[in-house]
Amino acid sequence: MDSIAAPNIEATAPTTPRLLVVDDEPDNLELLCRIFQRHGCEVFPAASGTDALRLAGELKPDLLLLDVMLPDVNGREVCRRIKANPALVDVFVALISSIEVSSDSKVAGLECGADEYIARPIANKELVARVDALIRIQRAFTARRLAEERLAQLNQTLEQRVLERTAELAFANEQLRAEMAARRASEERFAAFMEHAPVFAWIKDERFRYVYINPRARRFLKLSADHACAQTDFVLFPRAHARKIRLHDQAALERGTSIEVMEDVTDSAKEPRHIWVLRFPLQD
Repeated sequence: MDSIAAPNIEATAPTTPRLLVVDDEPDNLELLCRIFQRHGCEVFPAASGTDALRLAGELKPDLLLLDVMLPDVNGREVCRRIKANPALVDVFVALISSIEVSSDSKVAGLECGADEYIARPIANKELVARVDALIRIQRAFTARRLAEERLAQLNQTLEQRVLERTAELAFANEQLRAEMAARRASEERFAAFMEHAPVFAWIKDERFRYVYINPRARRFLKLSADHACAQTDFVLFPRAHARKIRLHDQAALERGTSIEVMEDVTDSAKEPRHIWVLRFPLQD
């Protein structure tokens, strides 16, 4: 029986958070990197938007802590490009600024795809807490996305198996119909042969009851079709004759091969009847 393994969606042990910290001010960059390294994160620094885009593609960090004001490509544009890149779908972006801290600036940052907007000055403990919260959300988002992808893959595999199995069943049914048609045609040819054969022919079941006697044999034995069917030789013939016939039938079944015997089916002293009989077992 075919089987399909279910996707493993159990949570794996959490890895060290990977942060890409982007700031064109060396002192700010060093401070932020030191804060998160002490917090147990794997931290990578970048001093420009160009470097941020390159490292994001190479490292695929969990989170970008991205300064808005950069000398080449500003933080909002970096955020837009990252969010537009399917290969970086799991990367979260937190914009941070000490200059653009107005409500409009925050809205603009969130509208470009940022997952968080942090205004400075901010206490180190609060900054770490916000980053921790973003990492938890990012990992839950990633785990859900991966589980949905695995489930979609499983569904696709299951659909393919169903299509294959349906095709196999259709082919098997077609073969069965062809075999049944061939068997019916064979049975019809056999029945036609038996009905018109110039010999005596009959068929008995496993209990030695007649299930078929062809017309020539019925005429010879002076039996009607209704009278012969489902009867045994002990009903149709004298007991002594019937006993001999039964012994011959049993011998053919026990040997599993054909036997030839001369049988006496005389029903009176004045009218002797002897027939040469070829017996053989039929297999379904």
